[in-house]
Amino acid sequence: MIREMKYKDIEEVNTLLQEAFEEKYFEMNIDTARRLKHMKRGYILEKLASLLFAGYSKVLYFIVYEDKGKVRAALRIFRYSESTFFFATIAVDDDYKRKGIGVGLMTFGTNLCKKRGGKYGIGVVKEENVASLNMTKKSGFTVYDETYMYILKNPLQYRNTPVHGLRPLKRKDYQKVEELETAIMREEVVEIEGIHKRSVFSEFINVLRGILFGEKFHEYVLEKEDRIVAYAKVSHFVDGSSSMVLRVHGEDYSILKDFTEKVLYHDARERMRTTVSKDQALERRILVELGFEEYSHLYMVYRELRE
Repeated sequence: MIREMKYKDIEEVNTLLQEAFEEKYFEMNIDTARRLKHMKRGYILEKLASLLFAGYSKVLYFIVYEDKGKVRAALRIFRYSESTFFFATIAVDDDYKRKGIGVGLMTFGTNLCKKRGGKYGIGVVKEENVASLNMTKKSGFTVYDETYMYILKNPLQYRNTPVHGLRPLKRKDYQKVEELETAIMREEVVEIEGIHKRSVFSEFINVLRGILFGEKFHEYVLEKEDRIVAYAKVSHFVDGSSSMVLRVHGEDYSILKDFTEKVLYHDARERMRTTVSKDQALERRILVELGFEEYSHLYMVYRELRE
C-alpha cells in the first residue's frame, strides 16, 4: 500500500534511508541519529505550517510503501518554489527492488503534487545510476539540465580579506537577488524550477528552525552600484551536514573569489556541499580554487504536472 508517511513511520523511514545511503551520508557528514530527532520534532512544525499558511509546504515529508506492517520504500518530496515540487530522496528495501515500487511512488507523488497546485515536478539523478534514470523516465520525467556536486573535504586557511560591498542579506534585497538568479539561469531552467521567493514568513520559519533544532542559515550579498552581483547562502543543518548556494554574475573574477572566500572564512565546515549547473563555469572555477572537490555529475529531470 502506498500512502503519505505518518508519525509512527519516522523511525522505519530513517533506518531505510541509512541503509540505502550509508556511504553518501558519511561523505556529507550526515548523522542519522540526530536527523531522526529532527524528523520527529520537525514533522509537527511542518504540518502546522502547511495548515496555518496557505501555499506553504517546505516538506511534504515522505510517501511510503508499506507491506506486511512495515515500511519497505520511501520517497521524499518538498516544495522547491511556488509552482515546482522536488522529488528528492527515494529508497527501496533490497528485497522489494525491481518490482515497480519506485515508479508507483513517483506516480502517487505526481498526483499528490497536482492536487497541491504544482506545475512541475523535478528531481536529480547521478550520472552512473542507470536504474534510477530509467525509473524517472518511466515516470514521465526527462532531462533538462546537468549539474555538479562539490564537497569541501579539506577546508583551507581562508583569508579574512575586507570586501567592499559585502554584507548580510536584507529584506530590501529580495527582489535584486531574484533578478541575479534569473540573469545567470537559462530561460528553460527558470521556467521549470521557478525562483525561490523570499518573504518575511520564510524568514520567520528559518528563525523558528534555529530555535527548535539549532539549525543556522546565513545569507550574504555583494552589492555594486545598487546591484547585487553575488549571493551566497550557507545552511548548517541539525543532522550535522552543511550546504552552500553560490550565485555570481558580471564582475571582476578576483572580487567574486574574494567574496566567496570571505563567506567561507565565516562559515566553512568540513564536507560542506554545493551544487552548480554546468553553465555556471565561473562558480565552478572559484569553488575548485577554494578547496572544493567534484563529488558527482548529476542530471536534473522534470515533468509537467498539469496535463
